[in-house]
Amino acid sequence: MSTFDVVFNSDIGNFLLTSAEFKKFVADTAIDGVNRVLAEHKEKCSTDYKILKNLKCKGGEPGLL
Repeated sequence: MSTFDVVFNSDIGNFLLTSAEFKKFVADTAIDGVNRVLAEHKEKCSTDYKILKNLKCKGGEPGLL
């Protein structure tokens, strides 16, 4: 099992709050990008995901990348 970090422009965050369809589009775009990397090893990322709400991070706010 692998972990991938996906980074988007900070302006995307403003749009995520306004549209559920856009939120799905951003998540699907991230999965597509990860699948391109995994295709080199003949693997595939699941498209079954949940967007977590009110998740507390260890040590406070998540750091900026």
